[in-house]
Amino acid sequence: SRSCRLEAAVRVGADDGEAPGAALEALVSLVDKSLVVTEGDGESTRYRLLEATRAFAAAKLEESGERECVARRHAQWVADFADRVDRTYQIEPRARWMAGVAPELDNARAALEWALGVGDDAVSAGRIAGGLSGMWRIAGLEAERRRWVLAALERNDEQSHPAIAARLLRSLAGSLNGHARIDAAVRALALCERIGDRHGAAGCHTGIAYGLLQIGDPQRALDEVDKTRTIFRGEGRHASPLYALMLIDRSAILRALGRLDEALAELTHAQSLAALFDDDTIAASVESALADVAFASGRIAEARQLAESALVIARRSGSSYREMSLLNMLAGIALVLEDRDAARAFAHEAVAAARGREPHVVTIAIQHLAALATLEGDVERATRLFGYAERGYRRETHALRETVARRSYDLLVEAIDAKLTPQRRAALLEQGANLDEEIATREAMKV
Repeated sequence: SRSCRLEAAVRVGADDGEAPGAALEALVSLVDKSLVVTEGDGESTRYRLLEATRAFAAAKLEESGERECVARRHAQWVADFADRVDRTYQIEPRARWMAGVAPELDNARAALEWALGVGDDAVSAGRIAGGLSGMWRIAGLEAERRRWVLAALERNDEQSHPAIAARLLRSLAGSLNGHARIDAAVRALALCERIGDRHGAAGCHTGIAYGLLQIGDPQRALDEVDKTRTIFRGEGRHASPLYALMLIDRSAILRALGRLDEALAELTHAQSLAALFDDDTIAASVESALADVAFASGRIAEARQLAESALVIARRSGSSYREMSLLNMLAGIALVLEDRDAARAFAHEAVAAARGREPHVVTIAIQHLAALATLEGDVERATRLFGYAERGYRRETHALRETVARRSYDLLVEAIDAKLTPQRRAALLEQGANLDEEIATREAMKV
């Protein structure tokens, strides 16, 4: 039964206390008869039903009328799990946190399908979608995260369930950019302040800050992120993974204000926290930020080395989102270095990895491939791809382009303006804006 997704996993012991003896004996018997498969990593064991066993069990549940009861209990377990790991997300190194959470992805999907469908359990859906937000983010499943969060938000009004709505809005803000990000974070902040959730408020201030940075207002962004810093310090959280991530955001804001020495100091602090917590996800983010600094300063070869180092760390940490972002950064850097083969390879890999998962990553990768097409004389294809990327950028980003993407954009616009009449350019841009994702990505991969 897809609604229960019982094949995904059943934990025994550590999370929910010891299973009753009879149930444990029955489970062992099923394993001995090869009707249940065990999967272990040396620290925990998971149990998966074979397809035939699952179908038989689903039929028996249907016959007995217990299917709904089992689905409800399953969703409750996932909601409790989501609450628990949402708390540990604040303090655990990302790789270790993700190792404990990622195996429950199918359980989460099944529980959300049920809760948002026949189960009509808006509260459980909200707890799951909001509590597991970090999982979808790290795994590079932004489109999926947004879909679940929006569906759960529609069913949880802010007056009846302010804590759930606040968590969902914080998650939504993290999947948006620019003004849309600010609006969601402001709504979440009002709810956090209403219920006295200072830690949630800190996350809201960070969301507002990054949105302000994206729309070109770094001074107000600095004011907001400093509110986050004040809350963290007041709660004694100035030595935590979340504090390190705040420092990386603050560094980006300081760079936009031209305060490079302060920005580098923040990155050094974040780097020391990444080492303290042995957190490769944060380490990759720091290296990525340092690459951006080098690129903006004209040290392009150094930027490439730093971005390549960050990519290795991101892959080691399992942070798919960071990996995809770095592939785009490397594609843009390679364009500036006129290394066309590398630019093509990195952008193709970014599109392949992000398609259907991270729309913003796909948009930037297609822009890079459009710029590459102009260098290779394929200006009409480049202009159509640019039209598609521009539409995607307006829809997904609503923000100023970051440093490397801006250079690629400038290169692209200059080449198109030099080689096409305004009328032809407008016609091709309109054609590109009307392409669907499948056709646009197929065209991009031909570059």
